[in-house]
Amino acid sequence: MRRFMNRSRLAVAGLAVVALVLSALIYRDVFVPAKNTGSTLNLYSVARRTVTASVTGTGSLVPMAQANVNFKVSGVLTEIDATVGGHVTAGEVLARVDATNQNQALAAAQANLQVAQANLQAVETPLTSGQISQLQHNLAIAQQSYNDTVTQVNFTNTQDASQVSADKNQLSIDQQIFNNSLSYQLDLQALSSANSALQTAIATFNADGCQAYAYPFTSPPAPASCLADYTTVSGDQSAVNTARGKVTLDEAQVNADQSKLNLDSARQQQDLISGQRSINAAASQVTSARDQLTTQTQTRPNQVAAAQAQLSSAQAAVQTAQQNVASTTLVSPMNGTVNGPKRRCRRQVRRAASWSSATTAGWKSWCRSRSQMQRAWPAARTPRSPSTRCPT
Repeated sequence: MRRFMNRSRLAVAGLAVVALVLSALIYRDVFVPAKNTGSTLNLYSVARRTVTASVTGTGSLVPMAQANVNFKVSGVLTEIDATVGGHVTAGEVLARVDATNQNQALAAAQANLQVAQANLQAVETPLTSGQISQLQHNLAIAQQSYNDTVTQVNFTNTQDASQVSADKNQLSIDQQIFNNSLSYQLDLQALSSANSALQTAIATFNADGCQAYAYPFTSPPAPASCLADYTTVSGDQSAVNTARGKVTLDEAQVNADQSKLNLDSARQQQDLISGQRSINAAASQVTSARDQLTTQTQTRPNQVAAAQAQLSSAQAAVQTAQQNVASTTLVSPMNGTVNGPKRRCRRQVRRAASWSSATTAGWKSWCRSRSQMQRAWPAARTPRSPSTRCPT
């Protein structure tokens, strides 16, 4: 036990000696300056001071917030209001596209909305006694017009039927007289005899070999009988023409009766069609007047509901049109600096074209023509100087 205590004391004593040596060395290094014959002794007062340290490193700078904006409608770019690197505020206009089509659509939607509002007001507003009396009067007039039309059509059809019947009777009488006419039968026989004589004369003319020669059959010399044969053929042809004229004259009355019957039958058919068309139109007017009187004087929940639905649809169409008009203007969604890559010069902005920016929007190239300078743009002020030339 004593031996262990002696060893502990020796260890503590050794450590104390080491500590004294280290303290002496530290005191010399800190408080005792090194001897240097070429330097002047500087003395400083002990005080609290700030120790400045600098750190150097490399890395990529990224924005705290970034937004990509683009047009929601397609159109021709008409205005550029921002430059790359420029500062923009939230809500500031960046660019615009032509809004002619969107404005026209908005005007049409607003007109439809006015019509829908008027229809709903007309359906919901009750009629006065004077308006009801007018509707009743309109129905009475339509009914009277229908009755008059039916009467006129029936009268016309009766007249047409009587005329066609008279024509048929006249044709039947004239046909019977014609068939029993002795003069007509004689004229037919005369025509038949004349045709037979003509055919015989032509056969003789051909048999004598005269068809190869021209009248008056003198050069070159033709057979002696050709001139006489030619004269016979000419006389027989005149007889045939005369007999045919008599037969035609005999048939003239029957032919005239048949033509008149055909004309009156066609007129009858046309009057039937037009008369039925007039009756249908008059009946349609009666139905329309009756429906107006019925719908205007009775409860109309279905019409009110339909008018309300039409009004809601028109209001939605106006809201959509207004949104489309607003979409032709591109605005900054936040405060920040415009940043973005350059793109090819083009005047048509499409919906898929996205604008990127470090904190707000982006930019696109702008060219007014091939001869002008290309302008790099994002969305808020027109650039004052060109950045590059348009590609040729």
